[in-house]
Amino acid sequence: GAHRCLGSALAMLELELFLEALVTHADLAPTGKPAAARRRGVTLVPDNAGRVLLHPVPVRPRLAAEPAAAAG
Repeated sequence: GAHRCLGSALAMLELELFLEALVTHADLAPTGKPAAARRRGVTLVPDNAGRVLLHPVPVRPRLAAEPAAAAG
């Protein structure tokens, strides 16, 4: 609407960057049995607080640029 928060665009950008870094550099695995859905207001939430394990993904070194082929 007309009265929108001035910082909301920056907050959304920060959230997107955080989530991209999380899924790029970590694997998430559930703990225990699958959670059942529970209503909280108009949303559904896991009944076990949504606990997950975070496993870091090893960072792969970037490959150096191959030397240009010699002309000739």
